[in-house]
Amino acid sequence: MSNQFWYFLIEGKVDENSGVFGSFFAHGTHCGEALHFAIEASRVQNILDPQVVEAERLDTLSEYVSPVDLVKITDKAFMKPNVNTFPLGSEEKQFVPPKGIVKSTNDGEYDYSLIEDGFVAYGKNEEGVFEFELVAGVERLTTTFLQAIQILTRMELFYLCLKEHWEDSEEELWASSTISDTNGALTFLSKHRENILENGHISCVVQEAYGSTLTLDDHKKIQFRTSNENLFNEFGKKIMDLGFRQLRELYNLEFGYYHWHYRPFNSLARPDFINLLKAEHFDRLDQPSEQ
Repeated sequence: MSNQFWYFLIEGKVDENSGVFGSFFAHGTHCGEALHFAIEASRVQNILDPQVVEAERLDTLSEYVSPVDLVKITDKAFMKPNVNTFPLGSEEKQFVPPKGIVKSTNDGEYDYSLIEDGFVAYGKNEEGVFEFELVAGVERLTTTFLQAIQILTRMELFYLCLKEHWEDSEEELWASSTISDTNGALTFLSKHRENILENGHISCVVQEAYGSTLTLDDHKKIQFRTSNENLFNEFGKKIMDLGFRQLRELYNLEFGYYHWHYRPFNSLARPDFINLLKAEHFDRLDQPSEQ
């Protein structure tokens, strides 16, 4: 697999009173691996609680010229020598995206500061379906989705959608033939958190009766659709109990922002993940396209 060269803006802390931004550059076979090396390098520089804010792949940019002042931190990572520090609490905390997706350095249609934790709820549409969408940052996304699954009273189908942007392959739907309740789904997802919940190339769907579906999509947005109004209202109440507030308008990286999808450093490559699904008794729902 070819090596890639990535830029990452890393945010963290110097101490309990001072925050810091640093520009890191790293090589890796995919974005998540390069990010891992950049995060490691930031820790070498004594940056505490490092998180990625934005990223850009550089080796595909024909006019890109690497900065001459880069300092080598490790065998895989470099950084610009100057970092920016700021007093913690002096400005509103910036949204840190959940693992699996990250903002590009290119400016999008909307300002990044518009993205925040919260949800919107939509009334019954022409098809008789209520819809709910929730955005959460890196600290809350995966645990919130696992808690959302527990709101459902039962489960009829548990499946995963492997997106075409994962290793430039075709979209595939894989459903479990053995996971038949929410407890089984929770156990499986907790065991394979990095491979699924933190993988920006996968959508995870839990389907209940009455056409109700709970989805964590590849843009790391939680969606709930149901024709059961009582269940819809109960779902909203439980989400508010988790500390989320209703927003007038929802922003996330899917629309209006250039962004990158990635999988974590320790997660499986697509062929290995498919082998895992087969070993765990998942069946492919769609058929491969004809060659």
